[in-house]
Amino acid sequence: MRFLGRTCLIVLSLLPAVSTQRDGSSVVGSDQPLIASPGEDVTLPCHITPSLSAVNMDIRWFRENINILVHLYEDQKDQTDVQDSDYQGRTDLSKLGLLGGILSLTLRNLRPSDSGVYSCYATDGVWDGQGKTELIVRGQY
Repeated sequence: MRFLGRTCLIVLSLLPAVSTQRDGSSVVGSDQPLIASPGEDVTLPCHITPSLSAVNMDIRWFRENINILVHLYEDQKDQTDVQDSDYQGRTDLSKLGLLGGILSLTLRNLRPSDSGVYSCYATDGVWDGQGKTELIVRGQY
């Protein structure tokens, strides 16, 4: 099992941090996995480069492969009523950060089940971009 887990980590680390580009702008996640412990808070990095305001964009954070909606920012506000119940009350997107194109998501009170690859997707209706960040929550020993 450990071999399989390590193999998955190696494969996931090869995923591109930048997945969409248009007009010179792109959404960038992290090319290195974040490692944290249960109960901790972590910020999943993601930003638009070059910097541009994302205040009027729709921002969607979701877990890869299982398409779990982790956080939705739409119409200039958080839409917590549609996010997956496992994440309700545990996520935060900095509204001040959005001014500078920072799409990073804070996830509080981590659980081992939070491990996985997260995608942040931003769109203004014409342009869109997506970045990925891997989170590894160490199990309790």
